Amino acid sequence: MNPDDQVSCHERSAPTLPGVATTNEIYSFPEHFACSLLTRTIPKRQVVPWNETGSWNPIMKRIITFGLILGGIGALLAAIVFSSRSGHPVTPFMRQGADFVAGRKLEPLRDGLDIRPQVIVFILPDCPCSEDYEPFTHELYRAYGAHVDFLGIVAGTDAEAMAWQQQHRTPFPVLADPNGDIALSYDAQRSAYTALVKDRTVIQKLWPGYSSEMLQELGELAAAAAGISHVTLNTTAAPVKLTSGCYIGP
Repeated sequence: MNPDDQVSCHERSAPTLPGVATTNEIYSFPEHFACSLLTRTIPKRQVVPWNETGSWNPIMKRIITFGLILGGIGALLAAIVFSSRSGHPVTPFMRQGADFVAGRKLEPLRDGLDIRPQVIVFILPDCPCSEDYEPFTHELYRAYGAHVDFLGIVAGTDAEAMAWQQQHRTPFPVLADPNGDIALSYDAQRSAYTALVKDRTVIQKLWPGYSSEMLQELGELAAAAAGISHVTLNTTAAPVKLTSGCYIGP
């Protein structure tokens, strides 16, 4: 084609047909298609927050809604992940189970000790809940360790029990419970369960977790069982609500 003979697509017109109205935009399909490819450009689609009426653009609404949903899911996942640092809630079923074992008679866990109250603490290695509870057991031991026997039951091997004691500088003895038999006999389902035992054989009370109020109650009952004065503990950093630990599985 001679360049001088080239015209734009808008300048071309289709042959006039009888009885058919035509405009300069109407021409044969092959010519129209070729011209479109050569001379026309497809405009980029722009998304604006609102349309001509001043209301939000539907596409923008979907984008914002999707972003809010993702943000909510992220917050929920974060809450699940980091909630373990503050323990797990104690359910009514856990409370009922702990109350049920009160008065249960068991074999002594340690031989050669005089008959005095025992505080049994259930520990799970690598459990943030046990790690959070550990300092409060130290506080209890400092207050009552001279008159009350303390014992940590570690859900693991002898090596794991020793490693826990060394890492956390646990001031009282610990005993390995590799098969979970001791935890089962006390119905201690999770870490941070704590039992007060009298006469070395009878469960006086089992707590399915710990809190500021629970620590004070444990101290009062232990002091009364040992025949000594109650000591006010510093439990300001303890949870307000009764809080349990991670599940002690097989």
